[in-house]
Amino acid sequence: MKGNCDLEYDVVIVGAGPAGCFAARNLSKDLKVLLVDRAKLPRSKSCGGVLLEEVVELLEPYGTPDEIFSSPRNLKVEGWDWDLDLTIEDSSHYINANRDKFDEWLLSLAAQCENVDVWPETSFVSAQTDSKGSVCAVTLRNTQTVEVKTRFLVGADGATSKVRKMLGCRPPERYFTLQELIKPDDPSLVQKFIGIVHKDIDFYTWLVPKDDLLVIGTAFDAGRNDSKSRFEELKRQLETKHGIKGETVEQMRGCALLNLKSKKELCSGAGNVLLVGEAAGMVAPTTGEGISYALRSGLSCAKAISECAGNGRGDKDDLMRLYESRITPLTKRLSQQIFRHKMTERPGWRSLLYRLLPPVKVVNKR
Repeated sequence: MKGNCDLEYDVVIVGAGPAGCFAARNLSKDLKVLLVDRAKLPRSKSCGGVLLEEVVELLEPYGTPDEIFSSPRNLKVEGWDWDLDLTIEDSSHYINANRDKFDEWLLSLAAQCENVDVWPETSFVSAQTDSKGSVCAVTLRNTQTVEVKTRFLVGADGATSKVRKMLGCRPPERYFTLQELIKPDDPSLVQKFIGIVHKDIDFYTWLVPKDDLLVIGTAFDAGRNDSKSRFEELKRQLETKHGIKGETVEQMRGCALLNLKSKKELCSGAGNVLLVGEAAGMVAPTTGEGISYALRSGLSCAKAISECAGNGRGDKDDLMRLYESRITPLTKRLSQQIFRHKMTERPGWRSLLYRLLPPVKVVNKR
């Protein structure tokens, strides 16, 4: 980190995940941008690495490299409902990605911009406001504390966002994910993106093939002290029920994941502080998919700030109006998914849902 305590930037972005990197990449080149992250970069995150097709389409103009994808690249989807003893087939398709390589590439998109400075291992501490309630300075800390003057602040710091807390927005409840990477004894057993629901799992379990390896991940309510033992029991059940086992290649890792239950838990920001991705509450309550929301909200944020700054006003009311109008399709989609998720919480409702939703059909009793 630079030692000068009188630095000035037009935009400070806290968080160098997909939302923060994509926002930095798409901001006007006339704006001076600082992108910070508390982690060492490029970072590594526990994630199944399953992308919606719309994400790949969105990223095509940026020259998406082949090396970020895993095999099989195109994933069919299958659900295993252990409670109802059903196999469910979903006609949706997903794209298989190596999450670490994906994040590293997105970071490179932002870092190669001449107007963007990147500070790794730098934590957001606080922000100061002027007499009109607009952010005028952000305090950051690495090996030293530094104050940075800015016009706009973007919170892209995920499920445990400190920027969101600064605004007084209560965060949604959270899950804690656990994930391992194994080399399966029989790779042919899992060649799809498989989701498993079960009464002893607080969210759902995902199985994702990665070349000759397999991701096994699940999520439990945050605050439990038995998550690791329950994860081990889950792996025993996978072996007993489906013969899925193998040598552990990457030990258990975890991270926070939002448990979005109401549209009221979404928070787009306030004044000239915008929230994007999980910091805004944007993650699919049905699947935990957040990359599409991260990228689209990051892009919407960048366009809103660029337009507002380009008008020469920098008015905070204009900024929120522009941003919220751009993310309306995202918030509408989340509202629909919240309703659907509530139906999946009870086995009887799930059975009805499987038969009503067009992309889903019951294939057979397990």
